[in-house]
Amino acid sequence: MSPLAGIDVSYYQGTVEWSKVLTDNVHFVYLKATDGITYTDPMFHENQKTLMNSKAVYGAYHFFEPKDSGVKQAENFLTQVQIHKNMLPPVLDVEITQGVAKELLKKHVREWLETVSKKFDCKPIIYSYSSFYEQNLETDFVDYPVWIADYTKKPNILKGEPKFIIWQHTQKGDIVGINSMVDKNLFFGNYKNLEAIKCKKESEKENE
Repeated sequence: MSPLAGIDVSYYQGTVEWSKVLTDNVHFVYLKATDGITYTDPMFHENQKTLMNSKAVYGAYHFFEPKDSGVKQAENFLTQVQIHKNMLPPVLDVEITQGVAKELLKKHVREWLETVSKKFDCKPIIYSYSSFYEQNLETDFVDYPVWIADYTKKPNILKGEPKFIIWQHTQKGDIVGINSMVDKNLFFGNYKNLEAIKCKKESEKENE
């Protein structure tokens, strides 16, 4: 089974020509939505509107600031992201500590995950680097799927073996319709598997 290719973008990629991007072997997209308790990515709403009006499979992610309340960060994310059926799970990007003690960092992470999970009615994905995840999140979140950034030939298996579903394998991707380097990812599954992780209501899942 060949993995599905996808990308993640933020304002760093500038104006994206989505009509071209979505024909260049891009099967799913993640958009940066928010950061901390007040920041919204300048391109998020424009990108979100375009993808909502297309047939693209996409989701949104939040960059986690360890010093800030996880609940307040979740509220920022939920205020900006327009939730609709068949959206990919929300993602929490956890990759810095800012000197925050490990237990407080994990407390804020759990607050965000639980707050967003209730609103979306599906389990969020944790994005991180292998070494950061193991050193700071340890095995506290193995019930959440992970998206790992690892720019080697093969990503490491994490302690506790959380469900590993997306691999960011390069930051230097070249995609038609984007005039800068972009992160490239692989989803380990087929279209049916990708469909299965979308944020559908439980009643919809039961009727499939």
